Amino acid sequence: MIFCYNKIIMQCLQDIYSGYVCVSSGNKILRTSPLGSCIAVVTYDTASGIGGLIHIMLPGEAPADEGMKNRYAKDALRYLVGEIEDMGLQPHTFSYVVAGGANVLKERHRPVSDIIVHSVLGEMKNMLLNIVKKSVGGFDRRVVALDLNSGIVYETVGDSERRILFKYRKAKKVKEYSERL
Repeated sequence: MIFCYNKIIMQCLQDIYSGYVCVSSGNKILRTSPLGSCIAVVTYDTASGIGGLIHIMLPGEAPADEGMKNRYAKDALRYLVGEIEDMGLQPHTFSYVVAGGANVLKERHRPVSDIIVHSVLGEMKNMLLNIVKKSVGGFDRRVVALDLNSGIVYETVGDSERRILFKYRKAKKVKEYSERL
């Protein structure tokens, strides 16, 4: 669902629900629906302004007969990487932010949230994806958002105020020069 609102300029807010993957650019904010034990993976390319957000619900790989494969860690990450490659970019040069995986049910023995976090981090390691920031665990739900204009990732934990989780830095332009002989 996309909502548009007006601050200084018109900017669209696109909510990413469980099992959905979005890779986009432009004047948008990509935002997860509330994450309990689910995981959000965020990425952004400063040169192109293209970013992605996935909302992972389950560990591992989807069964063959599963209709919504992107609810599963391995399938969602593969899909994200494929979308980035389809845009002519190299996903292995991107940096990734991982958030969520709260033990909202306050389970005592091997919480499902730990299983999901372990699965996502393991798949990302196997795929050689560079994680630059993690905000996982705890007991409170999270909402994660990526501003595609600025490359800033925001996080709200529980009922707290929104805070900056990570800032993707724009690449500095190198001044070219030639030496005279």
